[in-house]
Formats: sequence, structure tokens, C-alpha cells
Amino acid sequence: MILSQHKNIGEKKMTLKKYLIIICLCISCVKTGHALETNVMISNLTGTSFTVSWVSKNECSGQLLLYDINMNLLNTLSDDRGINFSGDTHYITAKGLKSNASYFFSTLSGNQINDNEGQMYSVHTGDNLIPVGSLQPAGQVLLCNGNRYATNAIVYIQISNGLDQSAPLSTIVDNNGYWFVELVNARDQNNQGLFRVSEGNTLSIDVQGGQMGKASLELSAMDNKGGMVLNKPIILR
Repeated sequence: MILSQHKNIGEKKMTLKKYLIIICLCISCVKTGHALETNVMISNLTGTSFTVSWVSKNECSGQLLLYDINMNLLNTLSDDRGINFSGDTHYITAKGLKSNASYFFSTLSGNQINDNEGQMYSVHTGDNLIPVGSLQPAGQVLLCNGNRYATNAIVYIQISNGLDQSAPLSTIVDNNGYWFVELVNARDQNNQGLFRVSEGNTLSIDVQGGQMGKASLELSAMDNKGGMVLNKPIILR
């Protein structure tokens, strides 16, 4: 009877020990994992390229796994800012693609894969079109204190001309806090034609800075005229 009680106590201690080990491992995963990606976005879609961007919970490297229509892995792409870039904003452009072709992709944040819950993300390139002219708005993005640059924040832009809305464009805030984007590259929502843009059109701006904050606002489209005419600074909150 005594031996049986000692055996039960020993088994309970071992069970508790295993339980504590599992808890510790789970806590470690929470601290070091790079899950909880938010807002996987496709932008800058053309006949031969597109950009995928997202925000991760923690700072880490990001990669894009690109597949063809038969789910054959074509390439593993690194961040536009360099193979060694690490942060909580991720920005990757797939280039040299076939026009009017379907592709699939998943993303990697650190070693954590996001395959859209097993469905994979998909994109279809459009025709090869040549934009004419230039209309480049520009400005700065600053942190909430107003005197530090929001370097590496992602700026998303959609154009509205009163009748239609363009497919999204995007760009990265540079080391001096500036952003600019060429609006004549914008396409229709179906990606089959160029979007008709002109000065005075409404720009819906969404800035995602990860831990730096975010901002949403509307601006009127105007050219920066070689950097002489800038939009007012955008402040992240």
C-alpha cells in the first residue's frame, strides 16, 4: 500500500514536471515566434510584377514563396531592402513574370509560414502597358513626436477620380522619412487597363508602420515638381 502511494506520488510529480516543461516551451514560442501577420497586401500589379507586403508582430526577416499555376515552387524572394533586412514591415516585389498569368504565393515571417490557411494567396498579372506622362506626389512620414522619421513604414495609395477607384499602389518610406509614388503607373481594379489619373483626384493614403504606428488620410493628387511641392507630413499614431 505504501509502495503504491509512493508510486502514485512519483507519477504525479513526473506529470507535473512534463506539464511545466510544456508551459515553458509554449511561453518560449510566444516570445520568439513571428506569427500574427496582419494585412497581407498585393499592390503595384503590372504585366510582369507585383508587390506583396505585410506587418509581423515581431521584427524578423521576411520571404515570399512564389509558385506557378501547377503549384511548382518558382522562387524564394527576399525583402526589397536587402536579403539581410529584418523588421516588422515586409515588402517584397516579384519581377520578370509572364503577362496575363496566374501565380500563387505564401509568406514567411522568420520561420513562420502564412499560406492563407492552406488556400495560398493568388494573383493574376495583366497586359504589358506603357504609362504616359508623370504625376508624382511626395511627402514625409514622421513618428508621433514629430521630429523622427518613420523609416521603413509602408505607404499604400488608392486613387479616386470621382467615378472609379484604382488598384492599390505602394512604396516604402526612405531613410530621410520621404515617400513618393508614380501615379500614372496605377491600373484599373481588374488590372487590364491604366487608370485615368489627373491632378486634383483624391488619394486615399494608408500608412502601416508596425510598432511605429499607423495613419489614414485623404490627400489631393499633386506633383512634387522635383521636390519643390510636398504634401504636409503624415504623423503616425
